[in-house]
Amino acid sequence: MSKKKLMLLFVIYIAFIALGLPDALLGSAWNLIERTSRSLLEPLVSWPLSSI
Repeated sequence: MSKKKLMLLFVIYIAFIALGLPDALLGSAWNLIERTSRSLLEPLVSWPLSSI
């Protein structure tokens, strides 16, 4: 395999990993994000968000 093709394969591999990484990070942090956003939004609405 030529050096150009190997470099292209490496770039494609890194891009593939980089595209999937944010989803994995968001998945593990989603509980904290939800709790934080609920506590910030609760004073702004007239009904409790816990009933949704």
